[in-house]
Amino acid sequence: MTTERAPRGALVFLLLSAVVGAGAALFTFGFLSEYGTTSGSRAEGALGGLRFAAVPLLVTAGLAAAGFALGRRSVWPAAVAVAVVLVGVGGALAAGAQAAVMKYDRLPRLPHCYDEEFAGSEAEPVARAVQDAFAGLEHPWRFSGGGSTGLDGCATTLLDVTFDEAAAHYRGELRSAGWEITGDDASGLTARRGDLLFSLADSGCGSAAIAIRPKAVARSPQAC
Repeated sequence: MTTERAPRGALVFLLLSAVVGAGAALFTFGFLSEYGTTSGSRAEGALGGLRFAAVPLLVTAGLAAAGFALGRRSVWPAAVAVAVVLVGVGGALAAGAQAAVMKYDRLPRLPHCYDEEFAGSEAEPVARAVQDAFAGLEHPWRFSGGGSTGLDGCATTLLDVTFDEAAAHYRGELRSAGWEITGDDASGLTARRGDLLFSLADSGCGSAAIAIRPKAVARSPQAC
């Protein structure tokens, strides 16, 4: 009687462990694709997935161990238990890696400075000019989806790049695009071209704040 029941109990626990492992991978992917790293690094994403799914993976391992213990008189429960745990860990790693790539691909390559709602308004020529100015520069990384745009220009944040890294990139890029650098020190990098002013500053949260504005309203981009 005991010999018949043990494999059935083992099967229940192994099925539960597989469900928890699969659910952990799916939830990890969904969460990290929205709130995970913005670096685009598969390795960083995979490690993030493993950390995020640590608790459900421990539950998966515990259920698999229970299934193994109940079915220890048979060969298959041990093999299935090991496979479920390995697949669970692999699923968390793969989910985190893919989530990092997906989130990075969704990040804007340029700030969204011009919107159709500006059509016909006094903000339209400013928004178009600033959007074109940003498009005329090569940028070192992707932008956040936030920021501000309107009559006073366009300001946003460069992700995953420090002020020093961004400044090193823009010094050469601005000159190549016809901008005249007017300020370059620890407080920020500024440049002028025609009626537009470029400014770059430390956001205060490990990234760089960037803005292009008309001369009349030029000011430093807001800190984090």
